[in-house]
Parts: sequence; C-alpha cells; structure tokens
Amino acid sequence: MMRTSPHFLSPKARHSGGARGFSLVEIMVALVIGMIGVLVIMQVARTGEAQKRVTTGSGEAQNNGALAIYSVERDVKQAGYGFSSPNAIGCKLVIPARDPVTAHTLDVLAPVIINGGVPAGDDNTDTLLIVYGNGAGSPEGDIIADAGVMSGNQRMGVVSVKNFRVGEWVFAAPPDLALVSACDLKMGRVTGLDPSPPAIPTTLKLDSNIGASDDWHLFDLGVAPRIVGYAVRGGNLTTCDYMLANCSDADQWTIVANGIVSLRAQYGHDTAGGRAWNATSPVLPSGDSGHEAFAKAWAAIPAVRFALVARNGEPSRESVTASPPTWTNGAVWEDGTLPGNLDGDNWQRYRYQVYETVVPLRNIPWMGS
Repeated sequence: MMRTSPHFLSPKARHSGGARGFSLVEIMVALVIGMIGVLVIMQVARTGEAQKRVTTGSGEAQNNGALAIYSVERDVKQAGYGFSSPNAIGCKLVIPARDPVTAHTLDVLAPVIINGGVPAGDDNTDTLLIVYGNGAGSPEGDIIADAGVMSGNQRMGVVSVKNFRVGEWVFAAPPDLALVSACDLKMGRVTGLDPSPPAIPTTLKLDSNIGASDDWHLFDLGVAPRIVGYAVRGGNLTTCDYMLANCSDADQWTIVANGIVSLRAQYGHDTAGGRAWNATSPVLPSGDSGHEAFAKAWAAIPAVRFALVARNGEPSRESVTASPPTWTNGAVWEDGTLPGNLDGDNWQRYRYQVYETVVPLRNIPWMGS
C-alpha cells in the first residue's frame, strides 16, 4: 500500500489539527467584557440589597411603633389606680431609699404628668410620668382609726386591715389638705400584721414613720407600684421606673423601642364649651393655686392623648418625605425645630409612621366637669 509522505501535504493540512491559542487582543476584549458583567451584577445586587433594607426597615418601624404605643398605653390605662382621691393628688410624695435605689421625691403626685418629674428627652419632644399601684385597698384610702409609734416602727389600726398584705407600699394623706401646709407625703412598707394570721389582724406594722395621724386615709399601692417615666432619647423610646432605678440619672433609662423619634402628649379638659387639649398642665381653677387647686383641676381631666412617631432605620437614596409628620394637634415638631437626632435635610430620606391614641383615665372615678 502506497503511503503519502507528510512532505507532500500542504501547510494548511499539516497545521489544521494542532493547538491554537488566543491573541492578546482577544484576551483584553474578554477581560473588559467580564469586568463589565461583574460591575453590572454587583450594582444590581447592591441596589436590590438597599431596597430590601429599606423595605425591611419600614416593616421594623411599624413593629417598633406598635410596640411603643402598646407599652405607653398599657401604663396610661392604669394611671391613678390606688390613690384616686383629692386627698392625695397634688401633694409631694417621698419615695424612701432601698438598696440600690436612692430616695426620690415626686414634686406632684398625679396619675399622669406631662413634661415634668423626669429628665428631659430629645429636643422638641414630650415626656410622661405615670403613677399607679396594684394593691387591694380602697382607691379613696382606708381610714386610720389609731396611729402610733412603737419600738421605732409605725403601728396603725385601719378600719379595713384585711385589705393590706405584708410587703405592700402605702402612704397616708390627711382628710383635709388644709391640715398639712406643705402636703408632703411619705411612702412606707407594711412589715407585719398584728395579730398575725390566721387570727383577724387589727393593726399594721410599717418599716418607717410615714407621718400619719388618726382619721387620715391610708392608700395601698401594692407590692409592685409603678412610678414610670417615658422619654425619647437618641431617637429611641426609653423608660425608667423610680421604684427600681435611680431615674434622675438619664443613663439609667432603658430602651423600649428603637427608631421612635418623637413623643407628643396632651391633657384633655372638660370645659363649658366642650373639650380642650393642652400639654402644659391641668388648668387650675380661676384664682386658685397650690396642691389643693391642682387636685381640683384633675376633676376636669377625663383623658390623655399622645402620639409616637416611628422612623424606618434605613435611609432612601433620595428624599421620600416632603414635610414633617403630623398628628391631631398639627405638626409633630411644632416650632419647626427638628429633634437633635434628625440633622439637616437627611430627615427627608426616611419614612415616618405616626401612632396616636386617646386613653380615658378610668381609675379616677370622682372626675366630673
């Protein structure tokens, strides 16, 4: 069989089956196309992730707002429980020291105090101080039949001793505020019942002299009363209970909900022309002043309304909010000054949700116009 010598093959035939590489130009073009593809993919992923964070942040803001308004509303609904009497409201109340909490004095005892009694929050926001107990005593107080001191401890006979338990916090107020010029009241804790159960007790023993006298009224705040404040600090809703911490120090306050940038609150007042709202204080009767007038003023406050403003945590790339959020009373930032945690025009890149409610003060049954 005749074989063909490779020397007789054409150059094209000899090299058609061999390995052939890419030229430098082809490699450069491929690298450029690949880099463009990577940049496009990264940009799409980045945009999608940013949109995801904005969407997720809006959902978190709604959750934070709902949690915040629930927490405040729950406490406001209980406001005044255990001391709904003019004898007590409007007086000072001394909370004794107990380790590790130092003594503290409430300048005014009332179910709800707006913008008073607690360290201020962020600029252009309101604060709340809410007081209520959880005892079983009469909200008008139990009449003290016999008050005295024995072995350094206060002992008193109360008409309804069975309403009290060891460990409960109590305070006494005179039947007539005119009997005490300064109207300074002091809390104490029940340390024993005399005689001890199962015998029917006739006398309470207290850990300190709360300054009571015969015919005064003893108010039962229970074993776990709440003297709790709410304030917006650093763009978060914070809280502190004076029964558990030294709340005069703003650093002792804990966060309830993140992303809450404003708190607004007002008292509702029954007037001859209907209902009016203001955030300053209960409206004192004309010509009156002092604690007794303050107590009278509470007779015309059937409700408190407040609003919380939640902000999503992730800013958008452009402005999405043209004007500050509003509530029933108007603009949340009334004087046009933004809270300290919202700087310049950056606030417009966030979305806001306003949560607002009116809470009747149901634990003040003696209220009237």
